[in-house]
Amino acid sequence: MKCFSIIILFQASDFNLNQTAVQKLSTSLNEQTNRNVIWLSYLESRVLDVLVNEKSILITFDKSGKLIDSLHGISCFVIHLTELIKETFPGIYHWVKELNLIAIEQKESKALDFIQNKNYHSVKVIKRKGQLDRVECEEKMPIDKRVIDIMRDAAFQSISINQEDGKAVHINRVVKQKL
Repeated sequence: MKCFSIIILFQASDFNLNQTAVQKLSTSLNEQTNRNVIWLSYLESRVLDVLVNEKSILITFDKSGKLIDSLHGISCFVIHLTELIKETFPGIYHWVKELNLIAIEQKESKALDFIQNKNYHSVKVIKRKGQLDRVECEEKMPIDKRVIDIMRDAAFQSISINQEDGKAVHINRVVKQKL
């Protein structure tokens, strides 16, 4: 990503920006943002949009080096990030297609967190109208834990107690969580 940052700053200097504006643009490009529970810089996020989501991305900024979201009503400079990537790395789109990269949404990431949680021995993902809606996670609870304490652990759950010869053997609980 440093390569793209340097190229963008080099092109910005062609627009006769002063050193303060170039520094502000550099800081803005490298500012960390939270994207689907992953911390990325602004530039990293935009490069992923180009490569994975196949979006056409423009980096727009004003004379002071401030990044701008809209081109409406103000004078600004525009660098076409998609074209910059194509020029810098001509075969990158073919390479990305071979890797079969996909972007995951926040709900998908949350569902994966539940799947990776070692406390659950069963995770059921439920979709509604084609979209991820909730998960139902089943876990075995210690037999010595009080039922009232188990009930306080989660707002939406089903609890079952299995017994053999009149004695409780294990407690199963299914926790339901909206994504």
